[in-house]
Amino acid sequence: ALQRVLQLRGMNYDWKGSHGHDLGLIAQDVQKVFPELVTQVSPTRIGVDYPKMIAPIVEAIRQLKQENDALREKVDMLEKQNKKLQ
Repeated sequence: ALQRVLQLRGMNYDWKGSHGHDLGLIAQDVQKVFPELVTQVSPTRIGVDYPKMIAPIVEAIRQLKQENDALREKVDMLEKQNKKLQ
């Protein structure tokens, strides 16, 4: 999940026509990585199903937590070894 989420970029953009400013993801980018999260909104427009983005983001966070925990253990072990050497 992490590698897939990292392929996406949050964007600031202006809507064509309405000139409204918004934040989000580019649906075409999401479609390449998570095609199941993109729906046809109109004949010429696709949209991201943002609530369904939560699941892959949660999994990416879980992966980061596991990596972080492993690195913390390694740092603790190296600090203990360093103290013994001093």
